[in-house]
Amino acid sequence: MKNIRFAVALLIASVSAPVAAQSYDSAASIRSFTENSVQPVLAELNAQITGRDKVNDLQRISFKFANGFVADMLMTACLKDGRCVGARIEARWDRDAKFTTQSDEAFTAFFNKQYDFTKSGVDANGKLFIQRYVIADRGIQQGVLYDELLNFQGLTKIFDKSQADRK
Repeated sequence: MKNIRFAVALLIASVSAPVAAQSYDSAASIRSFTENSVQPVLAELNAQITGRDKVNDLQRISFKFANGFVADMLMTACLKDGRCVGARIEARWDRDAKFTTQSDEAFTAFFNKQYDFTKSGVDANGKLFIQRYVIADRGIQQGVLYDELLNFQGLTKIFDKSQADRK
């Protein structure tokens, strides 16, 4: 009987104990995209989480890179066991009124040709965007996600400068 009580007490303590913050380890594997699983990588990049919400029942976090650019990460490809093995990373820009939708579409099409490992476009609200998609079907190392986010941060800077050069 003592063993059962001890086991129950141990179980209760482990369930109610707060989850320790993870630290960045480039070799550590992320098996599911969550705020907690990507936070150490964002912290390593000096990016700050600025918001969180849900889009069609999918978790989304907003964060700000050290260079000031803001992006969102939407956790996608969620499995029956609750793990989300996809992450869409996206940044958006307001349209400049002096450009037409057609010229914005031409600009993003050109950007896509130059940087074919990302996607850019004009959304239904007329905002320009760039996206990258990351998968963790069999896990992804924190270091690989770090590289993906570092690359995306650089792309936001290039996209923004390319936008400014159009003017």
